[in-house]
Amino acid sequence: MGCKEIGKYLTEKGLRMRGGAWNTHKIHDILSDTLYMGDYYFNVVDSKTKQKRPPEEWVRTSIPPIIDAELFEQVRKKRELRSPDQTAPRQLTSNTLLTGLLFCGHCGSAMTLATGKSGKYKYYKCTRRISQGNHACESGNFPMKKTDEHILFNVTDMVFTDHRLKEMIAALKTMLRGGLTATRAALTS
Repeated sequence: MGCKEIGKYLTEKGLRMRGGAWNTHKIHDILSDTLYMGDYYFNVVDSKTKQKRPPEEWVRTSIPPIIDAELFEQVRKKRELRSPDQTAPRQLTSNTLLTGLLFCGHCGSAMTLATGKSGKYKYYKCTRRISQGNHACESGNFPMKKTDEHILFNVTDMVFTDHRLKEMIAALKTMLRGGLTATRAALTS
């Protein structure tokens, strides 16, 4: 189970986090906190400046562990392998047209790709709704194909006007002439 599924499971079972639904960020924080392994640190934040102190100034105290160090390390390694530092972010490699460009009209969260029927259907869906559950946002699914077509149609309608096309073709011709002149000069010298 990943962070999202753990959060959904706890929320559905009625096990709330301070009265609220669990989200992937809180689950991630818990899975990465050495406190549960028996290492508690205080003096981490300066009470006056609210800035994090250097690790040399932290004071470590041992407390009874909830989870053994070996299991904590296994989880840490698994999370590290899934880190964007280790695995290229999907946004950079995605063939999804609007990745990173759409935001939910209800809550302002980013929209991301969601699939149905084992990938047969593709939608843009609110990340808050995905991470916290359907109760977190009222937005629905937006079919990816229809949304992409609508955006492309409107963009091409605005960008590729007769006037702009003529300007782009003229600029391309000028650039090509300059390139041919440079190529001829290089060949004759």
